[in-house]
Amino acid sequence: NAPYLLTDFIHLHESPTTPLWYDALMLAACAWIGLALGFASLYLMQTIWERAAGPFVSWLGVVGALALASLGVYLGRFLRFNSWDALVHPGRIAHVIATELENPFEHPRLVAALVVLTGALSVAYLVVYTAIGARLELERKP
Repeated sequence: NAPYLLTDFIHLHESPTTPLWYDALMLAACAWIGLALGFASLYLMQTIWERAAGPFVSWLGVVGALALASLGVYLGRFLRFNSWDALVHPGRIAHVIATELENPFEHPRLVAALVVLTGALSVAYLVVYTAIGARLELERKP
């Protein structure tokens, strides 16, 4: 759900009780902390995958996980499913996914969302991965 938090910015609007800048700051803080924790978890999983199956498989796992996260964002933001729908209505979600993935080019919003979100998340994760790798390399050198 960490990447989904980034899409909540569409709910920002003027309020008579709270300044817009305050809501934007709070949402940004929560979204970036959520994304950072999500990337930290993904980094740990990638380390495990790399030790077990090698670097190529670990990167396939990363891109696969980010693609699934993007699909989750699509299901929530565009199709309006909630997390608990996976428990309460799993058949309905499976049917919608199967229908849309059966011929994805009939659903250009799905293709665009998956490509753009997976690409953006992959680039962001690569930046984090590179920064962590640089820091670890610096710590190893005397």
